[in-house]
Amino acid sequence: MKTTPDTEQPPEVLPDPQMEDVIRSLLARVVATVDLTTATLKLAVAETRLAVNSAGLLVGLGAILLIMVLVTWLVALATGFAALQALGLSALMALLTLLFIQLAICALLVFTLLKLSKNLSFPLTRQAIRSSTQSS
Repeated sequence: MKTTPDTEQPPEVLPDPQMEDVIRSLLARVVATVDLTTATLKLAVAETRLAVNSAGLLVGLGAILLIMVLVTWLVALATGFAALQALGLSALMALLTLLFIQLAICALLVFTLLKLSKNLSFPLTRQAIRSSTQSS
């Protein structure tokens, strides 16, 4: 009786050329996806840096603008004071006149802010939601 060794080799399988093309295409797709993801992340990091720098500049320039507006308003009040004194009003009457003008401007601003704040509550949307939930 003839014995065959257990280490018998299976017949050699030749690679399918179509399968190789599919594998190459898949690998190329994976590489392209990784490259695209890397480029997108680099872009996001660069834009984040730009946004942080811009936000810092906006805060700084906003503070400078606020100071300039306040100084301009004080100069306008001082000019008004000098003009009222030139018209013959005493210093006290000129200051009182400017104070009342300032209070009137503040009252108008508060009235406008209160009126605008009503727009923040979405009254028509709430009413529509209420009516739709009541009808269902």
